[in-house]
Amino acid sequence: MSDQKPQVLYFTGAHCAVCRRMAPRVQATAEDFRDRVDLVEIDVAVDADQVAEHSVRAVPTLVAVHDGTVVGRAVGGQSREALNEIFAGAAAGRLRTLPLSTTDRAMRLGAAAAVG
Repeated sequence: MSDQKPQVLYFTGAHCAVCRRMAPRVQATAEDFRDRVDLVEIDVAVDADQVAEHSVRAVPTLVAVHDGTVVGRAVGGQSREALNEIFAGAAAGRLRTLPLSTTDRAMRLGAAAAVG
């Protein structure tokens, strides 16, 4: 077992309105878990290596890492409850992949309909 704390990697970008709206919730959740999980914010415009390594295709993306292994992932805007699940999953080292929120799903379906 590693001495390093589990991490939640928060892939974000200055261009992302959802990221800016979600940032206070992410920070508050990280503060709640500060003794058990480290938050690592990654700007997708700056750290292309991390983006590629974790196959990030959209922002915001959160990746939960425990003992160097990805144990969970969430893409799109997340509620405070979902963020708690992500951080708890990182701390516990259990696999957890959250579905898209209803809002994100509707936005993507609308965008697909407009394009398609």
